[in-house]
Amino acid sequence: SPHLERIHGLEPGTFGGTFEDFKRDIHPDDLNRVLGRVQQTVQEKRTQYGVEYRIVKPNGEQAWVEARGRVFYDANGEAERFVGLCMDATERKRSEETLQSESAFRRAIEEAIPAGIAVIDQSGRQTYVNPAFCEMFGWSESELVGATPPYLYWPPEEIDRIREVFEARLEGKESPRGYELRYRRRDGERFDVLLTPVPLKNSRGELTGWLASFVDITERKRIEQKLEESETQYRLLFETNPQPMWVYEIESLAFLEVNEAALLHYGYSREEFLSMTVQDIRPPEEIPKLAKKHEDVSKEMALGLRSAGVWRHRKKDGTLIDVEITRSPIRFRGKDALLILAHDITQRRQAEAEKVELLAREQTARQEAETANRAKDEFLAMVSHELRTPLNAIYGWARLLQMGDLDRETIASAYETIERNAKAQAQLIDDLLDVSRIIAGKLRLDVRPIELKPVIEAAVETVQPAADAKEITLQSVFDVRIGLISGDPDRLQQVVWNLLSNAIKFTPSGGRVEVRLDRIDDSVQICVRDTGIGISREFLPYVFDRFRQAEGTSTRVHGGLGLGLAIVRHLVELHGGTVSADSPGEGRGATFRVRLPLKFAPAATDSEAKRPEGEAGTLVGPAPTLDGIDILLVEDEADARALLTLILQRAGARVTPVSSVREAVDKLKQKKPDLLVSDIEMPGEDGYSLIRKVRAEEAERGERALPSVALTAYAARADRRRALMAGFQKHIPKPVDPAGLVAVAAGLVGRPRVIHRVPDRSSDEASSR
Repeated sequence: SPHLERIHGLEPGTFGGTFEDFKRDIHPDDLNRVLGRVQQTVQEKRTQYGVEYRIVKPNGEQAWVEARGRVFYDANGEAERFVGLCMDATERKRSEETLQSESAFRRAIEEAIPAGIAVIDQSGRQTYVNPAFCEMFGWSESELVGATPPYLYWPPEEIDRIREVFEARLEGKESPRGYELRYRRRDGERFDVLLTPVPLKNSRGELTGWLASFVDITERKRIEQKLEESETQYRLLFETNPQPMWVYEIESLAFLEVNEAALLHYGYSREEFLSMTVQDIRPPEEIPKLAKKHEDVSKEMALGLRSAGVWRHRKKDGTLIDVEITRSPIRFRGKDALLILAHDITQRRQAEAEKVELLAREQTARQEAETANRAKDEFLAMVSHELRTPLNAIYGWARLLQMGDLDRETIASAYETIERNAKAQAQLIDDLLDVSRIIAGKLRLDVRPIELKPVIEAAVETVQPAADAKEITLQSVFDVRIGLISGDPDRLQQVVWNLLSNAIKFTPSGGRVEVRLDRIDDSVQICVRDTGIGISREFLPYVFDRFRQAEGTSTRVHGGLGLGLAIVRHLVELHGGTVSADSPGEGRGATFRVRLPLKFAPAATDSEAKRPEGEAGTLVGPAPTLDGIDILLVEDEADARALLTLILQRAGARVTPVSSVREAVDKLKQKKPDLLVSDIEMPGEDGYSLIRKVRAEEAERGERALPSVALTAYAARADRRRALMAGFQKHIPKPVDPAGLVAVAAGLVGRPRVIHRVPDRSSDEASSR
């Protein structure tokens, strides 16, 4: 029919009307289904059938066809022909497909949206709820649809609040984030819901109903509460932490937050601190390291690592401190940031530095102590050697003299050798005592106005024989502009004597030694220069140290204890001066310079200012006599007592020797002598006790003071002063010079004598060269 041809898109009169023509236009995907339906109708001997299928028009367009037909059978029951009606179902099928799509879309939305959705009409009747709504509240759709306010899920205590929300929305008040309300589930549990009500209006703006979404925020509220509690806790920890803490943004280095401890420690107000960057609390030299350090921050942020380090920070007042930093990457106010915990370790570092310095000093002190101990051990070995050397000569010649059979010349030489070595040993002991007084701080000066030229000349005169013996030229040069200075003449003579003796000792035969006295500005300079063996550069800084010598103890060419220059330095420093040594090197000589202040001091008025006659030195002149003089001699040591008795008897005295204070007191009671000569150090009672008893007895009887002489091995000025204060009139140190003892005794008993003293300060200085 023409209608069929229009449906199939055929030209009029082109459809043949056969079954083959019918099959030709059916869509290949639908052909088997259509033929199957027809075949099923025939097999079941049914007379009617209906089927929907697609056809493909000649232009390629597809259309839906609804076919309904009738089957006619012959007498044998075989299908004879088909008569049917075809209708265009394309529009209907499209409408159905659209409806199905919309239904599927709606179901997809309902399944995809986790929020509960409810639709309410104008009257308040609930017309729709989605599955999520039913699941959220616990009621079925049939129980909820058709319900009116108050709904089952409205808690009684929240009804007014819920109505206010809907009324506020009607008034145009909006909340972008929705409304947080409390609803209830079917089991009565209250829970938090985020409600977003949307009014539905028609084209005239009239309210037609409501669309409301319900989101269960119970878990979110729980998390928010925990976060709030955690933030409160951490905020409390942050603010109350006694250590400085702050947060700064990684990109800009700007401070975002700071605690009170940091403000107090660094001296800034909160506003000042939060307006600065990390660079503002770093010294300039630290800023390049800061930039380099932050290159690794992104890696730390990605891994959530904590790191530590030590930095230098600068406080507001400019003070630099060492800070140990612990930093943790965090997100703070939406920014990548670092949380910093700072610990000021300035004092700890200072303590560590002091500890290192103390350890270094201790190690240095230990090394110096070990060096000093070795030097002292070497010194003790030298003392033993130097004391035994003169003793060897004294002892040897004494034994030879005892054996006899020596000619007069040999005997004279023996006496001279014994005397010379005894003096040398006495000088060694004097040096040792001087060093002992120096170490103990007990060496004192007898300062008075003096001229240096006579002092130097006396020292030159003393060493001249030693220079002549080695054919050394000894020259003196004096600046005539120098007047009086303040000093101890004996000690300054000792200084010059030591330097000259040192120079002569270390200058080979035929050499030259010069001593000069010059005025330099406000000081005087004594310069001793020689052409001797010189001093090595390595040893030059130690030349004035005690116990230091350049030569080894067993290989030394020159004798001595190595104390002379140490004594020189101390005596010069006591005079307010300085002493220095210089040498171009070994084999090129040496120069020693003593500089003293050119100042004048008044003469000493102390009774000690005058040196007692016979205290030291050799007395030269006509020998006095002690004929008819009674002397009481008190000495506990038998050999010394015998020697002193012989010395006094040879001078003509009548000597009564005793060995103790008790015997002396007994003798004094029997007869008063003309002179008392007493040792100081004795067992039981000493010489001080004896003289005090004598003076007390004399005071009680009103008698004249008995002349008295103290003998002692202690030769210091303090020892002399103590003896004089105890009551002795004279003090003679041991070893005793026979002529000196006789001269002192004669002076005390009024016997005339003519004497002069030659200084006897021979130091056997062993320079440290």
